[in-house]
Amino acid sequence: MTKYIDFSIDYDGNCECVDEFLINDEEVSINDDSDVQPLIDELEKVEGFFISEHRTQVRVWWKEDGTMDVRFRYFNEPDWAEFDEYELLGIPPIEFEPEVV
Repeated sequence: MTKYIDFSIDYDGNCECVDEFLINDEEVSINDDSDVQPLIDELEKVEGFFISEHRTQVRVWWKEDGTMDVRFRYFNEPDWAEFDEYELLGIPPIEFEPEVV
């Protein structure tokens, strides 16, 4: 099973919104954006991951080989004029089983 999620984190470290959540390439709706908070809490423990003081866009892929890739953008400006992008590849997977609708 493969999973992918694209979401944003506000400056307080809370999930702002989920833009896309796919399981086996099929779009799935999450019951509530707060269901992503356990994933955010675990990502914060991963070396190299950090949350912007403005907004952070995060994309996570759970891969069939048992690892996951994380790509995140740290926005330096509130109007998103500039950003830095980072990749964490092949990291140990974080369990993520949100309530879906």
